[in-house]
This record gives sequence, structure tokens and C-alpha cells, in this order.
Amino acid sequence: MDNQFEKQSEQKEEFRNSFLDGNELIEEAIANFYKENNQETFINILETIRQRMYADGHFIFPVLTDENDPERFAFCTIKSNDGKMWQAAFTSQEEFEKGEKSAVISYFIDSGLKSCLDTENAGIAINPWGQAFLLEKDMIEDIFRADGDTEYSVPDDQITAELLEDGSFLKKATEICNRNSTQLNMIKLLRILRDSYVWVPCNAILSRLGRI
Repeated sequence: MDNQFEKQSEQKEEFRNSFLDGNELIEEAIANFYKENNQETFINILETIRQRMYADGHFIFPVLTDENDPERFAFCTIKSNDGKMWQAAFTSQEEFEKGEKSAVISYFIDSGLKSCLDTENAGIAINPWGQAFLLEKDMIEDIFRADGDTEYSVPDDQITAELLEDGSFLKKATEICNRNSTQLNMIKLLRILRDSYVWVPCNAILSRLGRI
């Protein structure tokens, strides 16, 4: 008798992470940089990462998890030959599987880059087991500075009563979402709305009992 479990396993479709769709553009930009190492191909890598960031793109990040709290994690790092530490990131599952297995998360590029700026790491090593690109911290800052004073990403400020008191932060987040309505921005806006007091215009009709 055939093993039905094996048949079902073979027929099961492989999980597809749509947030990684489009990251092949980053891989192509890095490949072009390896072929022609010049200012144009270098800038194209940064611009492609920026475009993917504003398109809700994700990187795969290896992480160390907390056994007592599954929601807590720390990004894994690797050491380069010069002794510098880099936060590892991968553009696809295929790139990740070129190295050792570990726990991973699929995480917004925007948030991943910002988290690196708050560490002592030298930057992010993209696809370290293949055609690697070392995205240094000053390059990350260049990506965020590319838009000048126009903001396309809702700030990651810690939500406090003082921050929300006059409503200006909520107004700013709403304007950014109208300008760039990505899923990450909407998630951030919903977190702000959750703790904000807002007036909701409506029409009310009194019943005979005097209740609305």
C-alpha cells in the first residue's frame, strides 16, 4: 500500500513569501556591481534597496530567539575578515539556504535598516554566502536622506501620552500614509490611532426616550 502521507507532502505547494517578490532587482543590482565596479552601479544598489523599502519589501533576517518570550529576538551578526560585525540579511530563501540553518524572520527592509543604525554593528551584510554586499551605516543613512525633507516612512518613535498630546504626531503620520500608503506605514498608523483620542464626526438622532 502506498504511503498517502508522502503523496500529500509531494503535492503540497511550497510556501511563497510575497514580501520578497521584487528583491531580485537588488540581486541584479549587486551582480551588475560585481561586473562593473563603478559609482553608477554602486548608486543603483542603494536606489534599488530604497525602492524595495518603499514598496513594503522584506529581507530575511536570521535571529536569536528568547525561549521564555517568543516575541523577543535579536538579529544575528557575522564577522568580516577585518573584525567588524555585520547584521546578516538575505533577499530570498535561496540565498539564506546557502549557509547554515537558523531561526529567521521576514521583516520590513525599512525597520531592519533603522534597527541597524541603533547598534554598534558596521552595517548590514546582504547575502553574505553568495554575491555579498556590505551596506555600511553611512550608506543606510544616505538611503534615508535621499528624499530630503520629505518623509515617506512613519517614524518609529515610542508611543507616549506626551507624543500624542497635541495630535501633531498623528497628523504627521496620516500625511505620510497619504503620500506613501505601504502596509508598514498603515501598521504604524494603526498603532498610533490605538492610543490616540480623536473626534469622529457623526449625525445623531435622539429617540423619544432621550437616548441616542
